[in-house]
Amino acid sequence: SSLERNSLESLSCAGPWSLTDFVSPTHSDHLEATLADYFPSKPSSFKDQWVSSFNVGSVVPAGYHLIYFNPKNLEHQLSNLDGYDNHQAPGGNYERRMWMGGSMEFNPTKKLIMGQSSSCMESIEKVSYLDEAETKLSVTIKRLIYNCPQKAVSIVDSDWAIKESRSLVYLTSENDDARKDLLNRFMKCPSTPAYQHTLTPSELLLFRYSALTFNAHKIHYDPEFCKTHEKLPGVVVHGPLACTLLLKWFTTKILPEGQEIIKFEYRNLVPLFSQKPLIMSCKPSRKNGVYDVWISNHKQGLAVLGKIR
Repeated sequence: SSLERNSLESLSCAGPWSLTDFVSPTHSDHLEATLADYFPSKPSSFKDQWVSSFNVGSVVPAGYHLIYFNPKNLEHQLSNLDGYDNHQAPGGNYERRMWMGGSMEFNPTKKLIMGQSSSCMESIEKVSYLDEAETKLSVTIKRLIYNCPQKAVSIVDSDWAIKESRSLVYLTSENDDARKDLLNRFMKCPSTPAYQHTLTPSELLLFRYSALTFNAHKIHYDPEFCKTHEKLPGVVVHGPLACTLLLKWFTTKILPEGQEIIKFEYRNLVPLFSQKPLIMSCKPSRKNGVYDVWISNHKQGLAVLGKIR
């Protein structure tokens, strides 16, 4: 429709946005506590709940940056339907959003440091329709995170600490068939992994992650909304949380000592749900220093596919 076409054009011209955040060690401590039961450590390395894991000057672990630099929208700026943050949404009839994938690059010489005011410059890189009927709209967002406030950000591109790309898809309400196909999709996992870890995300985990990321999207914390309104089997695991879980596991259990993650690329293929076991898998790729990682769902089907180097 002309309304939706106008939405696309206005979205293409929107931004850029600047988000400033104080990268507090406390916030990362809360994420550490949120994830601790899912990655049990040896008794000798157990940390008392009152002792901080991070301090001013600590490096933000890979994936932990996702709990910082999130929009501080007022309630009336959120979607009336399901609470999602719609300042980058196309509007019109595009009522549902899915996080389809993205990439993260970590600058080894400019790591994101805790205990200071830092900034994230966000811009819309690409907007396009995925079908002729214009019921699926793809939005690609670029984020550059710097170790300094916005006014001090250098125009030198290499000064970033983390470079991120996010791919979102917005669906119109008449696209329910495509949504059902996605929920029922079954994809085989890659060959036998070298490492595996199984966990069952609880509704508490999802609620706490929503709180840490200031995310009001109801599909991540409201079981009644998911069941009655969205006809889903459970609360949906956040796309960023799936990334955080994979990176936390890889960093603490697989990454060789003295090495660092430089880049993580991923695709979210099928939704993951609370109270359903998920299996994280990893195997070294044929390329040196590259690892294939993936998450399978409770049906043993491929849900998330990624690559770490």
